[in-house]
Amino acid sequence: MSKVRSSVLAVAVSTVLSLGNGTDLALAQAERAGGNSDGRGDVTLRIQGDEGTRFSGACSVGGERREISGQAPESFEFDLQGRSLSCEVAKQGDGSNELTVVLDGENVYAEQSLAGEQGTSKMTYDGNGSISTMSSSSQTTMGKDGGSSLSKAEEKALKNLDDRIGHRVDDLLERVMP
Repeated sequence: MSKVRSSVLAVAVSTVLSLGNGTDLALAQAERAGGNSDGRGDVTLRIQGDEGTRFSGACSVGGERREISGQAPESFEFDLQGRSLSCEVAKQGDGSNELTVVLDGENVYAEQSLAGEQGTSKMTYDGNGSISTMSSSSQTTMGKDGGSSLSKAEEKALKNLDDRIGHRVDDLLERVMP
C-alpha cells in the first residue's frame, strides 16, 4: 500500500513540476514579447565616458532619421519593431576626454570607445541580430624631434585594449588547456 502511495505521490509531484515549467515558459515568452507583436524589445544607445564630453550625431530607424546631441552620460531608446537601426555619433571638444558608445538590446550588444580630439562611431543593426561597427579616432602631436606621439587619452585607450586582449587570450588558454 505504501508503495502505491509513493508512486502516486511521485506522479503527482512530477505532473505539478512539469505544469509549472510550462507555465514559467509561457510567462517568460510573454514577458520577452513585451508589448511588441514581433517579440523584439527596444534597443538603447548609451553615450558614456568622461562626464560632460560633448557629442552629436544621428540615428535612423527604417527611413526615419533622428538627430542626437548632448553630453555624456546620455541614452536614447529606439523601438525597432523589426526595422534596422543605424547610428553615427561624433565626439566633440577636448582631445583628453574619452567617449564610449554602447548599443544594447535583447539580441544586440556593441561597444566602441573614442579617444583623441576627433572621433566617430558608426553602428548598424539589421533588427535580426546582426550588427556592424566602425570607428575612427585621431589625434597627432608632433614632438620637438619631429616624431609623433600619442595623447594621454589614446595611451589610455590602447592600454585598455591591450588589457582586454590579454584577458581574452588568458580565457581562451584556460578553456583549451585545463
